[in-house]
Amino acid sequence: MCGIAGIFGTPEISTLEAIVSSIAHRGPDDRHLIQRGDVVLGHARLSILDISENGRQPMSNPKGTVWITYNGEVYNAQSLREELQKKGYRFRSTTDTEVVLHLYEEHGPNFVRMLDGMFALAIYDSRNNTLVLARDRLGIKPLYYTFSEKELKFASEQKALLWGQNPVLPSSSLDAFFGEGSSLFEGINEIKPGHLVVADRKGTAISLSDSSYYSLNDAPQEISEADAIRILASLLETSVQQHLVSDRPVGLYLTGGLDSSLLAAIAKKYYQGQLVGFCVGSEEKNEFALAQSIGKQLGIEVVTIPLSQQAIMDTIPQVIYHLEDADPRNVEFGVMHYFLAKTAAERGVRVVLSGEGADELFLGYDARYDHGRFTARQLLERMHCNHLRTQDRTAMAHGVEVRVPYLDNRELLEFALSLPPELKGGDEVDKHILRKVARQYLPEEVASRQKGYGHVESGVPFAVNTALGLAPGGTLERRFGYYQQILADVFKV
Repeated sequence: MCGIAGIFGTPEISTLEAIVSSIAHRGPDDRHLIQRGDVVLGHARLSILDISENGRQPMSNPKGTVWITYNGEVYNAQSLREELQKKGYRFRSTTDTEVVLHLYEEHGPNFVRMLDGMFALAIYDSRNNTLVLARDRLGIKPLYYTFSEKELKFASEQKALLWGQNPVLPSSSLDAFFGEGSSLFEGINEIKPGHLVVADRKGTAISLSDSSYYSLNDAPQEISEADAIRILASLLETSVQQHLVSDRPVGLYLTGGLDSSLLAAIAKKYYQGQLVGFCVGSEEKNEFALAQSIGKQLGIEVVTIPLSQQAIMDTIPQVIYHLEDADPRNVEFGVMHYFLAKTAAERGVRVVLSGEGADELFLGYDARYDHGRFTARQLLERMHCNHLRTQDRTAMAHGVEVRVPYLDNRELLEFALSLPPELKGGDEVDKHILRKVARQYLPEEVASRQKGYGHVESGVPFAVNTALGLAPGGTLERRFGYYQQILADVFKV
């Protein structure tokens, strides 16, 4: 993963240097800027594939007429590369970045429909003086921009676009957790998941067009349980194999619950290196025993991370800074993942797999709880507002890439959404079909295990309540007010 940024219209290299510096944590391996015509592009690199100089960004085509700065992983890059090679394109690296660049050359803006993966990117085409911004289908990777008639700035995080500005926070509420996505600060816009924005400069004026290239389809199909189990198992194996491709060590977040344990079992089957699992929790409440048990059964080393109340409270301002958010559910979920990524980085693990998304796809605990308010499709569309954003920001704070195999394979995603509700689970058993698949890989006690909210099971909210002198229940609003004050202090608003 990486940090990307740029200025179109009034390219000032010194301004972009400051912008890229503010997101340098996203790419600790290299920083590079280029200026061409009406644009200046920047990149902070976390090297995952082809860690040589050949993968350096911003990257251009051989003629130097098209430039890309890119953050992501495209899992069908090899098949796309082969198709492009047949059409005469030559490659000087093994990166997916170069694949995306040449795919744009071949297909123009329609290239984005062919990508299967997570990404946020910008492509400058000097042939028609346009800048193309695009974001993956579910918004796994972030991208923001500011716009005036003569200038467009973009970056991976909002804080980068605050440089030289007086930030203004609009009023917010806890309902934003289930919102459709927006930026925290006034004047900053979020590229929506599955959207393509094209900036066209004629003279000194810039015009914008924003279009959707993908929408989720959750129309149920007719399928037998036996066929559903067989196909789902095959798709999961394919997705996990794709997500294990890396030139850096791979680990995983492991709680001992169904979702992460199933990923661990499949990953163990295919990964050629030594898998390491990471589990975090408070000293008083955690899931260490479950994680260590499944790790022992699978032959995976499990690193447990016990957090003291003091460590949790001391880290909250850093988490809020990286999240750009004060919602207690995100902050406390973020504390967990901040320490998970920190420990992974300290162990030299730069890629981790996460079981995020299984609840939403298969009507797990969280999804059943909210099912009366939203459909599975709506929950998925809102994930970029909370858990996906939180995992990205806390991992990238330590230069770690989080991958989500349950969500980030288009065929698996669409198949899971199409399963009839009765195969996913009713009132008695959640994730019915996923448990059936899991029994092919895991002991019965793991496949049938029921768990609650991850950040609650970690004990982080209870530690915060104790530190603030709050009662055990009914304190969400109180913690929200406490975090809002920290947010204002961190960003000096």
